[in-house]
Amino acid sequence: MNILNKLTIKHLKQNKKRTVVTIIGIILSTALMVGIGLLFATVRDNAIKSIEKNNGSHHVLIKIPSDKLEIIKSNKTIKTYKYKSSLGYAKVDGIENDYKPYIEIFNASKNYLDNLELIEGRLPKNSNEIVISDSLLKNNSKIDLKIGDEINLSIGKRVDLDGNVLDNTSSYRLSYICKDNICDVMEEEINEKFIPDTNNKYIIVGICKRDILEPYTSPGYSAFTNSSDSNQLLIYITYNKVKDTYENTKKIVANLGLNLEKDVSYNTSLLAMYGVSEYNNLTDSLSKIICIILSLVSIGCIVVIYNSFAISVMERKKQFGLFSSIGTTKKQLKYTVFYEALIVGLIGIPLGILSAYLGIGIVLKIVNYLLPNVFEFPLSLVTYPIFLVIPVFFMIITIFVSAYIPAKRASKVSPIEAIRQNDDIKIKTKEVKTPKFIKKLFGIEGTIAYKNMKRNRKKYRITIVSLFVSIVLFISFSAFVNYGLESSIDYASMPEYDYIASINGSYKYIDKINYISKQIIDASNPKEYVLFSQLRFSVDDDNIKYRYSEDIKKTMFYDETSMLNYVYVIGLDNDNYNDYIKKLGLKEKRPIVINKYSNIEYVNNARKAINVKIFDYVDDFYVNYPENDLEKEKKYTFNNVYLADDIPLGIDIDTINSLIVIIDMETFNKMYEDENNGQNYEMMVAMRDGNYKDANKIIEDNNKNFIRCSGYDIKEELKLLSNMILVIKILLYGFVSLVTLIGVTSVLNTINTSISLRRGEFAVLRSIGLTPKGFNKILLFESLFFGLKSLLYSIPVSIIIIILFHLSFNGIVEFSNLLIPWKSILVSVIGVFIIIAICMWYSSNRIKRENILEAIRNENI
Repeated sequence: MNILNKLTIKHLKQNKKRTVVTIIGIILSTALMVGIGLLFATVRDNAIKSIEKNNGSHHVLIKIPSDKLEIIKSNKTIKTYKYKSSLGYAKVDGIENDYKPYIEIFNASKNYLDNLELIEGRLPKNSNEIVISDSLLKNNSKIDLKIGDEINLSIGKRVDLDGNVLDNTSSYRLSYICKDNICDVMEEEINEKFIPDTNNKYIIVGICKRDILEPYTSPGYSAFTNSSDSNQLLIYITYNKVKDTYENTKKIVANLGLNLEKDVSYNTSLLAMYGVSEYNNLTDSLSKIICIILSLVSIGCIVVIYNSFAISVMERKKQFGLFSSIGTTKKQLKYTVFYEALIVGLIGIPLGILSAYLGIGIVLKIVNYLLPNVFEFPLSLVTYPIFLVIPVFFMIITIFVSAYIPAKRASKVSPIEAIRQNDDIKIKTKEVKTPKFIKKLFGIEGTIAYKNMKRNRKKYRITIVSLFVSIVLFISFSAFVNYGLESSIDYASMPEYDYIASINGSYKYIDKINYISKQIIDASNPKEYVLFSQLRFSVDDDNIKYRYSEDIKKTMFYDETSMLNYVYVIGLDNDNYNDYIKKLGLKEKRPIVINKYSNIEYVNNARKAINVKIFDYVDDFYVNYPENDLEKEKKYTFNNVYLADDIPLGIDIDTINSLIVIIDMETFNKMYEDENNGQNYEMMVAMRDGNYKDANKIIEDNNKNFIRCSGYDIKEELKLLSNMILVIKILLYGFVSLVTLIGVTSVLNTINTSISLRRGEFAVLRSIGLTPKGFNKILLFESLFFGLKSLLYSIPVSIIIIILFHLSFNGIVEFSNLLIPWKSILVSVIGVFIIIAICMWYSSNRIKRENILEAIRNENI
């Protein structure tokens, strides 16, 4: 080890605080970069496992004629394939599921059968043996089948009323219709036919779990045999290169003369996990967002580490001057700085990697403990070498770049200038002229502080830059959290209610319907609920004048033929209606037209959530409905219409060709009484945050002939979504916390070192009569100066970055307004002064107690 290296190590030891803070900065930066990679790899791996369990591991499903199988076998782009072929449907006595009345028998390839999860028994070896699904037995108590039983099945096909053959992608066509004019009695209407073709006998040799590739809407329970009979194959393909899935599939489809839309189904969820999407906007938008995030993190890391080396070189200038005066070359001086970087890097990077593994491991354990049911598989730490190599390589480059600039600067300084240390202060007299208000507010101490900052711009610039970067990181990542959470909710397109009940019957039973509705609400004890009913009226251009908005015209849901076909009049219970008009700022009852449309748009290879207004205006309008005497018509006019983009709980808008107008329930019931044409009356109950166990029992008990009741509980779906959002919050806010910590570390290091480097200066001022009060005034002025100047630059830059986030996220979810995190901006404004004050107090506390002569003599921090 040469003498320069020894002196570098000695310098690091003598300035322990700065060295430790520098190492902490490298540890945090490395931990952040590696942690992002670990987290991404872990969540991605977990998502892939879950998707493969539920949707299969294939990339694409293609329907092909059986005689084309050889073409698939010879395709070198295909890694693996498996197939099944439907032999037909069979009806079995004892099936209780109205919407799944069949068994569908499949012939399957060996590797397809091998992937079935057997509960008991074995796989079929020939065309006389069959494996049935356990869901057939679980969901139908009247069916008692076991291994060894022989079953006789009449196998055939399903056709619709026009004679078209239906496959398992078409659900069972069952609906309920009124048997009489007032819907006192409902009866089933089946809109498909079953045509038997052959009778086959099978011996049950095994029972398996439900086939994961069976659609949930399939009208039949899957059963498998081993037969050579195959007509059309459903072939599940996995490619060698997942990124070429769409391109390779198009070539296969063109080669086989198939229809890309009808004969192909992509495993889009799995492909998305590999970064492959048919919708280019999704990949492009995510890439932009990731680039912005990594750029911000990179800048934060570089600033932290660069500041440390810049300060180190600044304080060692005199030392470097002495080295140069005794013959040290520029190359050797550069090497000295790089050697310092090597030492702190060798300590900081391994500890950063260890911290990342430890931190992410703890986060995963917390997530698994708090949210055990969110993921199908517990989150376990996964490492992909690429996610470790790239961050480490990046940190090495960051440390090198951070050290290179100060090293180059150090090598350029002449020995005389370095020893005298007069190169930092090159300023004209007029440039240190102090504004009068500074002396008025802060006295002579403020003037001294201001002149000092003007003379030593380089030192203070480092502090300003540290604060600037910290504030920008905090505000920007807070905005990222807001956009991430909002887009997750919009992209999922889940309703705000978690339970909806329907009670319908003739209007003469309205008292009973209202009673059941109240029972359901009382039993559920929801935090929020809405009661509403609706009437539908046909309209034409004579009834209503309106104009679609330019925003809706830009979507795929509008074309030149778009027009209003129906008006839905919705009666909202009086309490909720009164709250609703108050929320809208209305002082009187008015017909309220919903003027907001939300949906997922697919256009130009893009998938995008939209939230746009429907109309520019809607004039007063009327609807016609017949009285008992059908030769007469009665009008109901809606005057003083108000357009609102706030939608009450439970109201869904699924088309732009209908106008939804909301009125109070009292007015609505009057309309219903006036109409009195035997139309069925339906009361809807939408609820949120309730207990629906008893509600389901009430619905079951009251589902009689004269009243039909149904309930749909989506609480579990919403719970899963809210838990996922909670996980996202934990991860994102953890990310923000770490970024903030890096920023605070940078500020602490910069201010602490800056104050410590001025020990001699402060000692001289104290020696000529500077009091503790005056010393505090200097620090107060500098704190205000640092805080205000950094905020002046950082807030506008943060707004620009928020706009970039807005534009990037707009490729996935359309936001009407810029989501500026005002709370985070307020926190950063208050926080920056608190952090500066704490840093100043901590750094100056020791200086106040220090011996003046010792401080003037000592050059080490």
